[in-house]
Amino acid sequence: MRLEQLRSGIPTTNVDPLPRSYAKPCFRGVMDKTHYDLTGEVKMVEEFQEYVPPVVTEEVAVAQKMIRKRPLIMSNKPSRDQLEIYLRNGMSFAEIAMKRDTSVATVGNWIRSYGLQGIKGKKKLEGAL
Repeated sequence: MRLEQLRSGIPTTNVDPLPRSYAKPCFRGVMDKTHYDLTGEVKMVEEFQEYVPPVVTEEVAVAQKMIRKRPLIMSNKPSRDQLEIYLRNGMSFAEIAMKRDTSVATVGNWIRSYGLQGIKGKKKLEGAL
């Protein structure tokens, strides 16, 4: 039996559309893929069973959208006070990066996000005094 013949023989039922369900009712079955690859004929391992997808309510749809797609990564970003202490003690970006186990660029982003001045800003302040 060819796949096209099998598809034409699947019974259809008139089912009312389900609210907020994008999948339509269908028939599921398990075929022997190795037999199909070798011969091109469909050999069913399990018979067809009707599958009706679950109804998705509005509350469930909203809850599914709110689930994070990526896992939450814990940040080792220091507080503004801790970062100020590092800079006042004369630590370079590289030293802070090694201490916090991160990259130099990340340390620069932290300093910029807090609106702090790095080593250049410290030298400017000392020169003005």
